[in-house]
Amino acid sequence: LTPSQHWRLALISLCDFTSYSFSMVGLTLAGSGYHQMIFSSLAVVTAIFSRFVFHRTLSWTQWFSAILLAVALLLASTATIQPTAQPQLRKGLLFDVVGVVLGAALNVLSEDTLTVRAVESSVFSFHVSMGNLALVGVYFLSFTFPHGRDLLLVPIRDAGSHY
Repeated sequence: LTPSQHWRLALISLCDFTSYSFSMVGLTLAGSGYHQMIFSSLAVVTAIFSRFVFHRTLSWTQWFSAILLAVALLLASTATIQPTAQPQLRKGLLFDVVGVVLGAALNVLSEDTLTVRAVESSVFSFHVSMGNLALVGVYFLSFTFPHGRDLLLVPIRDAGSHY
């Protein structure tokens, strides 16, 4: 692999890890209904990104469908949000939207890397997986391990169990 391909695969790993992380925080804060509604727009956002990255021509019916789906999802997901909604819900929705945008970027970058840049799929999978493993390791060492007592041992003790 060339140095630019290594950097591209690192960027894809970062998009993958952060997209998933943002989506899980959104799911936790906003709840599964809102999360699923927003996450359903991933295909639309990917199609729009693909249009601008690959200069693909979309027919008027594809544009109409994408816009209709986006508007329907927006209306459905925001129809039940009260003006006095908890800040936690609003944060969750924001995390979900960022997760979708990063997921769409991941999809387009991955397709470009596999097709246009002709990186072999096994090489792609290996490098992206190793990048994700490194990111999870950094997260574990920087957050989970230092807070392990509060994240794991205290809840077990509070539940009346032993460790």
